[in-house]
Amino acid sequence: MKTLLWIALAGCGSSAAAIDAAPDASTRCTAVFSGNFAETSVSDGCATTGMAENGDVTLVLMVPSTTLATSVAGLFDLGPAPTPGHYSQRTVTTWRVRAPQRIGDGTCLYAAGSMQVPQGSFDLMLTEIDAAGVHGTLDLTQYVLGFPGTDCGDSQTEQLSLSM
Repeated sequence: MKTLLWIALAGCGSSAAAIDAAPDASTRCTAVFSGNFAETSVSDGCATTGMAENGDVTLVLMVPSTTLATSVAGLFDLGPAPTPGHYSQRTVTTWRVRAPQRIGDGTCLYAAGSMQVPQGSFDLMLTEIDAAGVHGTLDLTQYVLGFPGTDCGDSQTEQLSLSM
């Protein structure tokens, strides 16, 4: 059964995108975080395809992290007919990845995207993309934005290496 998933990531400069995504349980994801924290997360179906309101195919990420106590949510607009190959912040016009982390009374925001300042970066190598699933690797650099009085750690960036 397909689930209608609304992803609204605050501050991205656009309205929420409706995505018709069906998680593929056979897509095993391994995520390695490094920077302010070190964690390896293994999950099923963290990367799916969807359809944006404009008809483009999207890559949708929901990568769980026990350290953040939430999932890293991402959306990459791959265009109307994506093919296996290399994608980056230079070739993908619209993309965003975010995750908040509560620390005491404050929040650390791990953020990157085409409408984010600073933008961050990514290298995405898709080996397979179709209705059955998404396979490949993603190397992502997110900036760590701390609210006043919040100690988010020594590093200003967090790296996420994802195998899907």
